[in-house]
Amino acid sequence: MEWISLNIIGSLLQTWFVTELLDIKKNMSWFYRIVMVIINVSIVTIYGLTDISDIPLVFILFILNFILAYIFTYNKISEILFVVMLENMYSLTMNIILLFINELCLLELDIYYTKIFYFVLGFFFLKRLKVMRVTLHQTNDYILIVILFGLYCVSSFFTQEYLVLKSNTPELIKMFGILLLCLLSVFILLLYLFDLNNKKEKYEKLKQEFKNEQALLHIYDQLKMTKHDLKHDYQLIDHYLNQKAYVKIKELINNRKHIITSIPVFVKTKNELINAIINNKMMNADVKGIKVECLINIPQSLPIQDYVLNDLLSNVLDNAIENCPKNGLIRINILFGQSILHIQVINDIDFSFDQTLKTKKDKQNHGYGLKSIRRIVHQYHGEMNIQYDDKSFIIQLSLLLQ
Repeated sequence: MEWISLNIIGSLLQTWFVTELLDIKKNMSWFYRIVMVIINVSIVTIYGLTDISDIPLVFILFILNFILAYIFTYNKISEILFVVMLENMYSLTMNIILLFINELCLLELDIYYTKIFYFVLGFFFLKRLKVMRVTLHQTNDYILIVILFGLYCVSSFFTQEYLVLKSNTPELIKMFGILLLCLLSVFILLLYLFDLNNKKEKYEKLKQEFKNEQALLHIYDQLKMTKHDLKHDYQLIDHYLNQKAYVKIKELINNRKHIITSIPVFVKTKNELINAIINNKMMNADVKGIKVECLINIPQSLPIQDYVLNDLLSNVLDNAIENCPKNGLIRINILFGQSILHIQVINDIDFSFDQTLKTKKDKQNHGYGLKSIRRIVHQYHGEMNIQYDDKSFIIQLSLLLQ
């Protein structure tokens, strides 16, 4: 039957749209598509054979798409709702375009052409949208969802009215207005998302630069104090030399060794962002008396957005610092080769280590750091491995950067 093939094509296009914008679970993409096709066709069949026409089919399919996307992706509910609603709005806009073409050009293009429009325009639309990798505040997500839902309901209502009345002149003008409204709304929405994403990335860069400057100022202050202390030490050593009190000179030197070791040694790699992130965290570790050792070999730039890399490294290092005891050791190894970014962080632990990684200071946000790490790893088709014993905690990440 023709409606079966249309539903199969429609389901595949729908899942393609969703999986391009959401973070699908590893190796679940085609399984998600198959399940979507089976359930979609089944619901449409049941809908046609039973008397449940009072419930709009489009809303049933919307709920189905949302539930399946929730099962097969790692995203938040607000993000899934936004993408699913955007897909429905996009699909409706493609149907309206086909209606316009048929009416204006006096053609009789069938529904298969809608699927062609959907794919061709969607290819460029999604390619542009994927570059953003937008992550909005939850409140903004829901506001945009409500706006899209309102536009969708209005557009859908007038579309159905036009199909029933089949009036060419006034209804066609109305349909033109609806299409322009849909396209204008989506365009404004995307401009807003682009602008918000750009501002967020610039803000993260400025914040990291500020933190790096603060770290350097701290080091400068420490060096000034060290210079001041050593000046007095030299005077005292000169006095001991005149007195030939060599034992006291040796005692003074041994007592002053901590001056050099107390000054943290900061990393300096080719990548300025990595420098800013790690140096800032090393300052936090130094306050706690934690020693940090680094082995880093990366290029000047990496094919990953700055704010994403900042979120990933910051969460990993925050967990390490939080769970490392005073006077403990953290080892950071970061390597990049063959399009794969390898990150390994090893920190000492003691008897107070919490295996759930719950931070003692911020229990309200428990789990969000690790959840954010997992999401970024899966977003870049990577691997995450956690190991720990009585003495150390190890987290290893591998991200595919292309």
